[in-house]
Amino acid sequence: SSGASVPYKYKGANQTELVTNGTFDSDVSGWTADNLTATHNSGAADITLQETLNDEFIQSIGLTAGKAYRVTAEISGYSGGTSVISLRYDNTALTAGGVSTDNVLGIVDGNKTITATIYGTTGSEVLRFRCTTSGTATDYSIDNVSVVQIGAVAEYDGSGVGASRWDDKSGNELHGTVSGA
Repeated sequence: SSGASVPYKYKGANQTELVTNGTFDSDVSGWTADNLTATHNSGAADITLQETLNDEFIQSIGLTAGKAYRVTAEISGYSGGTSVISLRYDNTALTAGGVSTDNVLGIVDGNKTITATIYGTTGSEVLRFRCTTSGTATDYSIDNVSVVQIGAVAEYDGSGVGASRWDDKSGNELHGTVSGA
């Protein structure tokens, strides 16, 4: 480390999972299926009949403005068509002219793990698996959906050194013990 202060977007990371039921261990609770079928199958969410533009599987996840987050989702059992995993900054309808407030994080066009870095903006973000083609059914399974804040878990700079403790400036209270200082 250079000793310089860590930027705000990286401070306070604690790896707390923000997605409810992203592992789909026993059901698909915590998620909303809008105009599609979402069922639990062997520890995953099976998405079927996603065939009309904007059919979606969603969850509100509210983020802290300016903070960095890692999003991951495992896609398997893909059977054609195209969907996207996206972050919408609110859960309102498309704006006039069909322009969406979505931030596309990955394309569901095969079996893969999608990983993206996002930044909170409004506190009312919605994670969405959304159909982007009309007329072609897109079927797939989703598992291990995760959103966690990333960045500095601890920050130690010269201003917080004492005879017995080196203060963690990240806000996570991970103070270090000093001996012989």
